[in-house]
Amino acid sequence: MSNEEIIDIVTKAREIVKDSSANFGIFQYGGGSDESYISANRSGLLLFAFDLLDAATKLTDDPKQGGDEPDLRLSYHAAWIDSDSTPFVQYIVQALARVADAQLHGKTSLFDRIFPIGCISLVVFLLIAMFIGVYQIVSWLF
Repeated sequence: MSNEEIIDIVTKAREIVKDSSANFGIFQYGGGSDESYISANRSGLLLFAFDLLDAATKLTDDPKQGGDEPDLRLSYHAAWIDSDSTPFVQYIVQALARVADAQLHGKTSLFDRIFPIGCISLVVFLLIAMFIGVYQIVSWLF
């Protein structure tokens, strides 16, 4: 789909959707990022989608030939954005490349490699100490 087609669709759709009835917010109900949700009505969700589509028209497939703007601002101060929303999505930065799964985990340090060995050694030591202790108690009784 070309940028002109997307802009045409967004322009026509924005005329139909009423800002006054729109409501959109992103909320986090726990401590982790996996505990998030969007609270929105149809108009608010459409307006947020229009913002994303509008930002998509300013991006190119080749990030090196990107636009003049280093980031793409979203309308996070608009009246239809819920002011109680916890995380505000303020702008979009074009990714240069997809982050590989290996980069997400990072390098393993020496501590990361020997930690499981130390835990296993501790468990083995405690088991041996427990058996010796039980043997001593039984030898005292009999």
